[in-house]
Amino acid sequence: MLRRPWPIVILALLQILTPIANIGMNSWLFHVSLTEFFASFRHTSFFEIYQTFLLMPVAGIALFAMKKWSYPVFLTSWIVGVLGNAQAWRQMIGANLAHSFAPTWLLLLMIVLNLALLIYFMLPSVRDAYYRPNIRWWENQPRYMMAIQAHAVLKTNAVATEGGVALADGAAATPSEQIEVLIENLSQDGMKVAPHGAELSETKGFEPGQHLSLSFRVIDHAYEVQGKVVHTDPGKASGLVLVHTSESRAAFKFMMREFRAMKIERRPKVFTFEDSWEDFKLWLISFKKGPSALLPELPRKK
Repeated sequence: MLRRPWPIVILALLQILTPIANIGMNSWLFHVSLTEFFASFRHTSFFEIYQTFLLMPVAGIALFAMKKWSYPVFLTSWIVGVLGNAQAWRQMIGANLAHSFAPTWLLLLMIVLNLALLIYFMLPSVRDAYYRPNIRWWENQPRYMMAIQAHAVLKTNAVATEGGVALADGAAATPSEQIEVLIENLSQDGMKVAPHGAELSETKGFEPGQHLSLSFRVIDHAYEVQGKVVHTDPGKASGLVLVHTSESRAAFKFMMREFRAMKIERRPKVFTFEDSWEDFKLWLISFKKGPSALLPELPRKK
């Protein structure tokens, strides 16, 4: 997912705005002014104040954050809210006020809405959006799409260390292969590279576990960094995770700032207000076509 799914954004916003709806509904049900409604909290407990004004906004913020901790926070808030509403209804029934102030249809509507909300967030596709961080692409480090020629030294018998790449224990130094490569995109901690000067379909390429020492120039600055091949795909560039030294990490941070300032094309894309509005309109169109738009579109598990 390149951005948060619109159904979750909308539901999170509704949870955050719930106190406003509660204030208006209670003022209408009990036929009191807003001043009288707020004055009624002078003699209530902190928990009642929290439940009325903060409980659902906390749940909404948790939903919007879309982290693993969001799910239990939301479910806890949902349970507390349902129990609190049930207690309030029991008190009204005990005081013979339920039929006077709260019609039965309103109680049934609240029950249906709460159950629908719970069922929705128990659906596998919605739950996965919270428990599979690898699909929340907007959280990834920005990967800048640039074609950069680089010189690479393919190191053998090497292992990754905190200070870069070194020979494995007991290994003898062997000749290193020097090749020219093309960096197709890069981020603070990774890049995709391919042998340069030959079609990918005609070259063996790299193998997972190989270590490379790369040097290249971009925006009039020279950079050197070590990398380890972590995945390959025949006919495509290989993915490298960078093994930084303190110097190379600082240099790459500087390079990322330069890329941001120059507004180099990146993935994931930075969504402007106009982009978000257009995306929202497209979602509305898909929603009109069918209820499947209510579920997050998740990539298939490999």
